[in-house]
Amino acid sequence: PPDEAWQALSFSVMYNSSVSGLFAVPPRIDSQGTLHFTATDGVHGEALLWVSVADDGGVDLGGENASMTHFCRLKVFPTPRVFKVTPRLHSVAGGAQITVEGVFFGSEYSRGFQ
Repeated sequence: PPDEAWQALSFSVMYNSSVSGLFAVPPRIDSQGTLHFTATDGVHGEALLWVSVADDGGVDLGGENASMTHFCRLKVFPTPRVFKVTPRLHSVAGGAQITVEGVFFGSEYSRGFQ
């Protein structure tokens, strides 16, 4: 509400992941409500985040200063890696068939999890 605009917000973010070291910098939410995190290079997987927000307005007159805890799932996808392209050169006119070998592309990762 407009009469509460003076209140400062603080977000609490807790997370759990079965992938050890998923985050180089753990998830946090700034005072504007933007989620920030840095995934560890070469690591991919999922984490469950529990998020709540509180204000510094107090609870006088029956007010509330904390939200319910909400959760979301954060998915970190791997970077596709190409190991080999055969043939390496082909006609610029097109029509050539090539084979691409690698990991993390053309799979559930490039299409997203269901």
